[in-house]
Amino acid sequence: MGAIDKNDQLKKSYAIDRKSKRWWIRIFLHLSDICRVNSFITYQLSYVKWNSGPIEDEVAPILNQKEFSSSLVKSLCGTFTNRKPQGRPSPVQLPLLRTPGHESVNVTKNGTMKRGRCHECSIGRNKKNARTETVYGCIQCQVRLCRDKCHDIYHSRITVGDP
Repeated sequence: MGAIDKNDQLKKSYAIDRKSKRWWIRIFLHLSDICRVNSFITYQLSYVKWNSGPIEDEVAPILNQKEFSSSLVKSLCGTFTNRKPQGRPSPVQLPLLRTPGHESVNVTKNGTMKRGRCHECSIGRNKKNARTETVYGCIQCQVRLCRDKCHDIYHSRITVGDP
């Protein structure tokens, strides 16, 4: 009875027993508790065996049952989360298109166009930055566009065929 009592003592400390009308859930949780306790006992025995020789390197301290259970859960679950992301999904990243002649340049310095509204922002696709004024644009397309984001969106739509 010595081993069984010790196992029950360790199991009761951090048990994950939950009441349930479905009997198989209770059995599953009981078995997972037993597996956790047995792995903790195995960890303790292997720690003593591997760290009983002469101390050459600094040895990490032995984990208690709570720390061991926490690290076990983290290693099994990783970064998985069951929560749904909050807010709107992030926009799809469009491939950058930097073909020769379609660079984003300051069009007011060249004298080709004046400062004015961004073609991409002012057509209503981007409601946040409606009527954004810019001095940048594409000389080849003769269109005023915000420096990075709108320039890439405009040229990626042209390559797809959307006007």
